[in-house]
Amino acid sequence: MSETMTRGEEFANATITEEMLEAARERIGRARPVPAWNSTITKDTIWHFAMGVGDDNPLWWDEDYAERSPRGGLTAPPCYLYSHAHGPVLAVEDAEELILPNVMALWAGERWEFKRHLRVGENIRSESSLTDLTVHEGGSFGGRSVTQTSTAHYKTDAGEVVAECKHILKRFNRGETRARGKYLDRPVAKWTVADRDRFEAHYRQEARLMRRGAEPRYFEDTPVGEKTPTMLKGPLTRSNLIGWQMGIGLGLVATNRMMYAILDATPGTRMVNPDLGCVDTWAAPHWEPALCRAQGLPGEGYDHGCQRLSWVAHFVSDWMGDHGFLRDLEIRLLRPNIINDVTWINGTVVASDPETGAVTLDIVTTNQLEETTSRTRATVELPRKP
Repeated sequence: MSETMTRGEEFANATITEEMLEAARERIGRARPVPAWNSTITKDTIWHFAMGVGDDNPLWWDEDYAERSPRGGLTAPPCYLYSHAHGPVLAVEDAEELILPNVMALWAGERWEFKRHLRVGENIRSESSLTDLTVHEGGSFGGRSVTQTSTAHYKTDAGEVVAECKHILKRFNRGETRARGKYLDRPVAKWTVADRDRFEAHYRQEARLMRRGAEPRYFEDTPVGEKTPTMLKGPLTRSNLIGWQMGIGLGLVATNRMMYAILDATPGTRMVNPDLGCVDTWAAPHWEPALCRAQGLPGEGYDHGCQRLSWVAHFVSDWMGDHGFLRDLEIRLLRPNIINDVTWINGTVVASDPETGAVTLDIVTTNQLEETTSRTRATVELPRKP
């Protein structure tokens, strides 16, 4: 890549070209190791992740409680596996960050399939491959866009696959999304004393109403049509985003010499802040107003797609209880969560399978404007009555 394409200003007007697409298609089907933030599951890595999600389930925190549970010891939250990716990109060939360099990327959806619970002491690594690129002419953001699909497998040292993740990104030309300004007129939330009191009151009683815990949720007692309790996440603040990244890790949130080494390895992730003139990475639009506006979003910041999915996984873990097992989780992200938004999570049992003892939840997240921001289908295996 030429020097003129690594300065960092070009991200603002980068366009999807045939040359980029041809280079990306050459990667299809080629498995590559994913840089890891964590490599070994430990008590500390589990609670760091749980802190980032806001998940106080004693299954992840309390060794005595976990040993008395059906799991027989500490296990990790399902989406904890995000922390076994998202490491610093330094010496990885075919890194995903090199696909369509400088082109805006938004999470569109994911489907996780979990094979079993994750236990302390296991080494878990991930391999990923690009599986599909679909080009669209025109769309909700305007101009040409690309749907980028990849599949990751999380494996033990022995090669056992403990989870599979199908990941979908939407890639857009930033100049066109900025000109379209689809979300720029959306008001940033402002909260009153009454609002703050309402949020705090909900959080104080949420675990009591939401978390099933040691009491089994039996398949026979979970009819189709049953509604779940409500979970709250937010308001989304920069502190909230920092907490999330402390738990998951994020290789592009690096500092000083390490940041510049990563930018040299993945030049297409370099961004220059138009207000401050400093160099940053393409993770920064989540919290840097000027870089957020450069993407056509309200100039405060927005959440991570994997963060929202982890919130939903927390919701399912609380609802199903210690005896349940989350088998798969598929989310479609419909709108960004903007800084200061709140997210309400609700679910409905929409199907059940007497042969497997599994139920299907339809889970919806909504913001303070009553806009649906995501929809998720979750399959949960529940215990049978004795």
